[in-house]
Amino acid sequence: MIDAALGLDTIMTFTWAANPIITTEVTGPDGTGLDSNDPECNMNTSSKITTFTIGDAEAGLWDIEFSNPDNNIFAEEVSINVISKPRSGNVYPPVVNSFLGAKIVNYTLFPAVEVYAFVHTNYQPVVDATVIGTVESTTSGDMTIIPLRDNGLGADLITGDGIYSAYFLDFSSNGRYGVKVDVNGKTTSSSNGFQRTTTAGVFQVENYSPDLNVDILAPSKITDFTSVERTYDENRNVTLVWTAVGDDLDQGTAASYELHFSDNFTQLRTNFTSTSAISDTDLRVGSLSQVASSGSLESISFLLPGEDSDAIFYFMIRAWDEAGNAGPFSNIVSVSLRRLPPTSIAPTSKSPGGLQLYIIFIIAISCFVFLALLTLSIVIGVILRRRNVRYV
Repeated sequence: MIDAALGLDTIMTFTWAANPIITTEVTGPDGTGLDSNDPECNMNTSSKITTFTIGDAEAGLWDIEFSNPDNNIFAEEVSINVISKPRSGNVYPPVVNSFLGAKIVNYTLFPAVEVYAFVHTNYQPVVDATVIGTVESTTSGDMTIIPLRDNGLGADLITGDGIYSAYFLDFSSNGRYGVKVDVNGKTTSSSNGFQRTTTAGVFQVENYSPDLNVDILAPSKITDFTSVERTYDENRNVTLVWTAVGDDLDQGTAASYELHFSDNFTQLRTNFTSTSAISDTDLRVGSLSQVASSGSLESISFLLPGEDSDAIFYFMIRAWDEAGNAGPFSNIVSVSLRRLPPTSIAPTSKSPGGLQLYIIFIIAISCFVFLALLTLSIVIGVILRRRNVRYV
């Protein structure tokens, strides 16, 4: 995809490795095709590189077709790289900057690495893009696909900031791992969409052991803990919701949740375990011991303590895995319990028949008043007319 902001000095480069020759043909959105016979094409069979140089590439979807000639006997992988310049200095095309959370991963201490991609247009975030990371071990050749998300969960910190994130956990050996990021999305200047591919870099894995059975990764922090319903009547019902985290960071399924509350904000924040706990027996809806898979919506309902006094209660939660690893504490949610004022005496309701009589009565009174005013105005007019006649 060549988006509308790009197209000038476009260079498409294709490389291969196994066979003596791979033929390539590219076709633009208007159906015009280019192959090795066109002056825009430069094929170097000794280096196994084919390059198409297009001065002004049409915006839209380009089709690329590779052919493995009959005399070639090896399966082939072809690498594609496309570079295109903006059409105007006043137009800012979408840009992707990808990077890693660490360059060296010690498998025995923290067997995970964060992958990030900042998708932006002139540093304004591009949201709702599809971002996919590909992690490949240069030692074993194993390749893993991971989706990167901008939802404020797991490795991602802030929703909608254009930074898409994910943890990578599927290590297969020591050695170097390369990370590539592919992005598909739309902006106001790329109504037909855009595609970008970047390299996030390389990280090194040390002390890997396939026999390491110790679970050292705790669940991620719950970051969207909130209340969605409160009733201030005698039921004192409150509903809390959040997104489930995983067994290992944001992957898998955690074992349980630990929920505490207090009317003292500082005490809850600084000494969580000293505050009151809520268990499954306190819940009217939901469960703290039956956890949904990562990314699912969790919801519980229970009664607030106290009946006759106004109060503000603070709640905080964290997830545990089956190995006894506790995740970080969530954000704190405040819920107020307020005493309702005495209800006023409700007006006596009227039956349908009584309501009809009431309406008829109002209409009759209105008609009577109207006729009285009309009669009065006629009488006054007659009197004034007689006075004028006598005077003349």
